[in-house]
Amino acid sequence: MVKPMVLRRFVSGNESIFTTEPEFEGIEFPIEKPENEGSEGVPILSEEYHLEGADKSVKQTLARIKEIARRANPTATFNSQKYYISIKYRRNVAYLKIRRSKIRMVTMLPEEKVKSVVHSYSLTPLSPSVQKYYGRPCIAINVTDPDHLDEIQAVIEALVADTDADMGAPDEEEIGAG
Repeated sequence: MVKPMVLRRFVSGNESIFTTEPEFEGIEFPIEKPENEGSEGVPILSEEYHLEGADKSVKQTLARIKEIARRANPTATFNSQKYYISIKYRRNVAYLKIRRSKIRMVTMLPEEKVKSVVHSYSLTPLSPSVQKYYGRPCIAINVTDPDHLDEIQAVIEALVADTDADMGAPDEEEIGAG
């Protein structure tokens, strides 16, 4: 709906005054919220949010990766953020960026360690500035199909072992709090 608005300008020397009719406060703007937004207009960040528009094989691959991570360590959690889903075990150990036809998994392991395990997926070395951003040595694995997830399982198990080595074995309190 279009409503006419009158804007008047009054000038005296170097000063200007503007008036509007109807009053600007009285103008109503219809605001529509997208379906995937919460009560305050913030998107609901869930796995479904990330999987919108993704292929069926990507959805199956993510489900298998979740299963593998939980088998490697039952306290592992999946934390959905705006641009990624992180796998968290005492700290973020991997970041999953969901694309239409693949999952890009940034793992917090040195390049050599991942290259010795992963042979079926393409690996993308990250620049030193990106590794500095993540705070640790890391490399990206482009997971394109669910056929060779045994390699991803080996990477996730290495992530858990590496985290335990860096931070010490979890205490009994920490296991119960997970």
